[in-house]
Amino acid sequence: MLRGLGQLIYTSFPGVGLKKLFSDQVPKATQEAFLNQIVYKNWNSYKPPDCGEQAVYLYQPNLKSCIFGWLYSDSVDEHGRNIPYFLGYLLEEKLNTDYLEKILTCLERGPASFWEYDNNPDQSPGLINIEDIQTYQPVRKGLLLPPNLSSHSYTELNEKKELDFFVFSDRNISETFISDITSIDKSKEDLERSNGEEVDIRDHKQSIASASNSIRSTLQELMNKPLEIQSAFLISSEGQLITPAINMDEDSALIIAGRMIYLAQSTNTELEWETIEKIFIQGKEGYIILAYCTSDVFLLIQAGKTLMGLLDGEVNRTIQRIRGMLPLTKSSADTSIEPLNVQELAALNGTIPSVE
Repeated sequence: MLRGLGQLIYTSFPGVGLKKLFSDQVPKATQEAFLNQIVYKNWNSYKPPDCGEQAVYLYQPNLKSCIFGWLYSDSVDEHGRNIPYFLGYLLEEKLNTDYLEKILTCLERGPASFWEYDNNPDQSPGLINIEDIQTYQPVRKGLLLPPNLSSHSYTELNEKKELDFFVFSDRNISETFISDITSIDKSKEDLERSNGEEVDIRDHKQSIASASNSIRSTLQELMNKPLEIQSAFLISSEGQLITPAINMDEDSALIIAGRMIYLAQSTNTELEWETIEKIFIQGKEGYIILAYCTSDVFLLIQAGKTLMGLLDGEVNRTIQRIRGMLPLTKSSADTSIEPLNVQELAALNGTIPSVE
């Protein structure tokens, strides 16, 4: 049995907007871990999951407790935007094989309770007791877990590692377990060939290389403007460097990129805005600017004291130029246009290991 499970909920309520609800017994530190390590980390407001998509997760803030639960993306707000429903249960016990088996079964069967959207969002949800993991009646469907996920979890448990996974319904495998991008790209290439589609790898690489050179040249031109710009580089929606950070060491660039992306995504989620175009941080020494280029690409700039109007104008012009340089490829399934492969562009610029 699983008894005394605290509830952790993050969703949108009619007339209220996005709101977080916790059982009174859930510690403050656990609430923050739920929001930062589960909600904000896995719900991208710029690229939300498709409507109807589902996920399950397990996260251990420490070896003496764990949060497990579900994400449902099957509702829209009054603006037609997908809204998340994160439902988590907190087990404040040291995880062992018996508890892990019950949790994995529960994730597949579904939650035992569901705080409806029309419930009072100012109330605190109570504790949950699941007396028999095999016979309780789930109120929503769960998600069948990949076979390797269970074995991987038991292995990490035996090695006394803190478990952490997040698995979506319509994806073959969680990003946690993606260790070989090459094999995935190879499978995609084989599938396209099996459908009679010939992929011109040489032209594709030339397109990526040409875009990389043009983007780096554009960033350098921006740096040369008399606007006290100290650093400029592109980052992905995950905080990954796409181009090298000019005049900034890589560790500092990654830290700043991650925090700015987190600030953009969490603010966007809390305020339910469609898109955040820019974030400015101003200090006595100057500015840090995060600017939206596409759903996958952001421009990050560090500048000293300068005229804000002139700087903003140059940033806007640079964004427009970069958007026109990003290479596009036609989908093999139809004639629609897909965004560039950010991983390839980053690998070509040396900011991540090559996928070749």
